[in-house]
Amino acid sequence: MTEPSPHARSGDRFEAFIVVFLAAVILVVAWFLSPDPDGYGTHRKLLLLPCIFRTITGLPCPFCGMTTAFTFMARLQVAQAFGAHALGSLAYLLTWVAGLRGVYALARGLPLVPAWMGGLRGTKVFLILVGAGWIINIIRVLVA
Repeated sequence: MTEPSPHARSGDRFEAFIVVFLAAVILVVAWFLSPDPDGYGTHRKLLLLPCIFRTITGLPCPFCGMTTAFTFMARLQVAQAFGAHALGSLAYLLTWVAGLRGVYALARGLPLVPAWMGGLRGTKVFLILVGAGWIINIIRVLVA
């Protein structure tokens, strides 16, 4: 058996387990859920409320269409996934990466997120990606 990394914290394995579990649940739900043909609204099949932001403004929130994109990606329909949310395909693939990284971290006792990805740098990258995806989705609604 491999010795855990000297940089590992006591909660690293628990954190990795939670990420593996959540990634698996998300990917399984995406597989079994059928995508809404309109490209938005698949989350309603999970008994979730309609998007309040979209209801009030008529514009998508940063995550509108993400559930639909995941269901399309689970069926390898990349173009439809991109049509539902500009970042849906990337988010789906990153869910797989997070789950696999979690399995690796769990087995090795390593931190889930490498140091270079965490902190302020990781937060900035995440916010820039979400903002860019949101702008693309709003432009699509306004142009359509």
